[in-house]
Amino acid sequence: TMGPVLGASVGIMYWLAITMLAVLECLGAVESLVMAVPAMEFPMHMQALGSAFMAGLALTVWGGINIVTKLGMFFALVVLYTLFSFYFGLITAPHHVGDPLQEKWITGLSTETFWGNWASHYDSENNFGTALALFYPCFTGILSGANRADVLKDPPKHIKQGTFAAICFSFVM
Repeated sequence: TMGPVLGASVGIMYWLAITMLAVLECLGAVESLVMAVPAMEFPMHMQALGSAFMAGLALTVWGGINIVTKLGMFFALVVLYTLFSFYFGLITAPHHVGDPLQEKWITGLSTETFWGNWASHYDSENNFGTALALFYPCFTGILSGANRADVLKDPPKHIKQGTFAAICFSFVM
C-alpha cells in the first residue's frame, strides 16, 4: 500500500485533474455547439453555456452511480455513431471532385494524402505541445473509471486488462 499521506496526495491531485478535465471538456462542448449552431453565440455565451453544461454534469453525478451507469449506454451509442460517421465519411469522400484548390480539405482515401500527412507540419502557432494538449485527455480519460473498480470481480486483474484494452482501442481509433 502507499500509505495515507501518499495516497491522499495522489487522490487530491487526481481529483483536481478530473475537475479541470470536466471544465475543459464543457468548454470544448460549448465551442463545438457554437460551431455547429452559430445562432447560439451571444455575449458571454462561453460562461453561460459552460455553466449550464457543468450544472447538468453536477446533477447527473449528484443523482448517483445508477444514473451515470444508465447514461453510459446512451453515451456508448453516441460514440459508436460518431465512429461510424467518421469512417463512413472517410470511405465515401470524393477523390478531388472539381477544382482541387477549392476542395483541398476533402481528399478521400489516397496514398498521396497519406504520405502528405505522414510527417509533422508544425508552424509558429502549432507545435508538439499543442498536439499533446489535444490528444492527452483522450488517453487520460481511460483512467476515469478506476474509481468504480469495486464492482469488478477481481479488481487488480480486471483494471489492468481493461486499461490496456481501452488504450489499444483508443490507439486504433
